[in-house]
Parts: sequence; structure tokens; C-alpha cells
Amino acid sequence: MSTLKLQRGISMPLLVLIIAIGGFFLLCAFKVVPIYAENRYVVAALNSLAADPVRLHSMTPREIRQELLRFYDINNVRSPGPRNNIEVEKRSGNTIVNINYETREPLVWNIDLVLSFENQLDSARPEACCRPAD
Repeated sequence: MSTLKLQRGISMPLLVLIIAIGGFFLLCAFKVVPIYAENRYVVAALNSLAADPVRLHSMTPREIRQELLRFYDINNVRSPGPRNNIEVEKRSGNTIVNINYETREPLVWNIDLVLSFENQLDSARPEACCRPAD
């Protein structure tokens, strides 16, 4: 009988605290996961260009931008970051495509999450796609 009195379970304030912490992490996941999913589409777009590096090098910067924007439209990439920050640099031996952008997502009140993405494609090294060169 005396052991049953010691086993009362979790207190109400502790339960509310656990639910609040769990809710906060769930809120963060709902805000961050779509942004990372969208960046995966940006990486997929660069990988589709990297599939044929010879064709990539023969394309003009405008054609590369149009190809990326078409891929974004098909895959529902709507953020202005990947759309507005496409930089194409043509060199004599290779073509470099940079898509570097930041996304700011409001979390709570005046607290924002800022996520930075650096995606780079070098036609001379297509196997190292989507990671910036060191």
C-alpha cells in the first residue's frame, strides 16, 4: 500500500512544460523542413544541368537561367531566393553556376530563422555538383 502512494505519475505543470517544448520543436520543424525541401529542388535542377556538361558549356547564361526557371516552375519552387540569385560565369574551359541565397522565415513574434544556402555547379567538375569549391 505504501508504494502505491509514491507512484502518482507526472504532475500537471511538468506535462504542460513537456507539451510546450514538444510544440516548439514541432513548430520549428514545420517552418524549416519546407525550406530544405525547396533547396533539394534547386540541387536537383543543378544536377539536371550537370548531366550533360558539354551542353551546359555551350548554353548562354540566359538559356541556363531559363532552363533553371522552367525546372523551378515544374517543381513549384516559389521562393524569390533561388529565382533571383542565379549567377552564371562563363570561362574559357568551364561554366560556373552559383545559386547562393538566404531565406528568412518568421518563427515567433520578432524572432526569425535565417537559413543560408550555397549551391554551385562547375561544368569542369560535374561530380562535385552543388557544393561550393574550397
